[in-house]
Amino acid sequence: MQRRAVTVPPLQANELADIVGYLYSLDYFAGLGDPRKGEQVINTKGCLNCHSVRGKGGGIGPDFGKIRGLEQPVNVVSAMWNHASAMEQKAVEKSLVWPLLTGRDLADIVVFIQGVGGKR
Repeated sequence: MQRRAVTVPPLQANELADIVGYLYSLDYFAGLGDPRKGEQVINTKGCLNCHSVRGKGGGIGPDFGKIRGLEQPVNVVSAMWNHASAMEQKAVEKSLVWPLLTGRDLADIVVFIQGVGGKR
């Protein structure tokens, strides 16, 4: 989006729900995620360079174990979307590689994050 000079629009949960519904109808998501695989993804994709899980990891982004209000997957995806530009800026400042995530990776990350923080 940056290369094309497209501004990243902030999305409300209902707007993102419409997008997710459309993508789901195209079979974008490969079913429910696996929290163990989600933990592996955040460990191997460098998410813990910035984020932490219950105090272990980086201190730039929020601790996944302390995030609330993520009972619905759309809320997790909406939160990720809405702060993606800030994440990208921090990655550039810190010379960190921006992780490339598949739909499967995202599904796994969502249920992992919900399990460690979002459902309490």
